[in-house]
Parts: sequence; C-alpha cells; structure tokens
Amino acid sequence: GASFLESIVAGYEVNLHIGEAFAKYTSPNGWRGTTIYGVLGVATTSAKMLGLDSSKIVDALSHSVNMAGGLMQCWLEGTPEWLYASGLAAQNGLLSALLAERGANGARSSFAGPKGFLKAFCGHVPDDADSRDRRNLIIIGKRDSKN
Repeated sequence: GASFLESIVAGYEVNLHIGEAFAKYTSPNGWRGTTIYGVLGVATTSAKMLGLDSSKIVDALSHSVNMAGGLMQCWLEGTPEWLYASGLAAQNGLLSALLAERGANGARSSFAGPKGFLKAFCGHVPDDADSRDRRNLIIIGKRDSKN
C-alpha cells in the first residue's frame, strides 16, 4: 500500500525534478529525456521498493546514470528504436537498484562530477548543478523510512 505509493512518487519526483532542470541542455543535443532521466526514476522507485537505505539509493542512482542513454535520431529517420528505449531504461533502473542491494558501490559524484552525467549529457556542469543534485538526493532521503 503506502510503501508502494511512496516508492512510485519518489521515482517520479527524481525523474521530473532532474529532467525539468536539465532537459534544456540535453534535448537540443539529441538526448531523449525518457531514457536518460527515466532510468533515474526507475532506479529510485526500485531501490525504495527493495527497502534500501539512503546510501544504497545513492549507489543505485550512480549505477543508473552510468546506464543512461537514448537518442532522438530515430524520429528523424522514422525507425523504431524509441519503442524499445523506454523498456531498456526501466530494465537498467531496476538493475541499478539490484546492484546496490547486493553491495555494489557507486561514485558519489557521478551526477555532477567533472566526468559525470551532467558533463556527458549537457556538455557542461551547470553552475547550480551541485545544489540541485543535493536537493534531489535530500528528497530521496526524506522519503526513506529507515532514516
């Protein structure tokens, strides 16, 4: 009941907050938001469903940004890759949480670090990325019933 709903809401919050903040940088470069941000939302939802603590959720998110990807070129050429990409994002988000559950550590700066998600997908780390990163991780932690 409530645990399931909280997990879903946490995943949506991460996906939407990060996507809304950074899509203006990623979409013009051809990255598909559903796949690069969706993986983070699924990782969060999956980690919460597994009952992981905040530290393990951060590990799951770190793994998920390493599995993010997806381009918009298929729409220009009329090919069907976009049909599969959302499923891959979901699969990779779940895998990220399972890796964290089993003890696989993730880099703590994989999102806003100098060689992290934002640098790779946006082309730069926006000036306020660190504060956004912390705020979004705090949202996850507050929803963690173990803290």
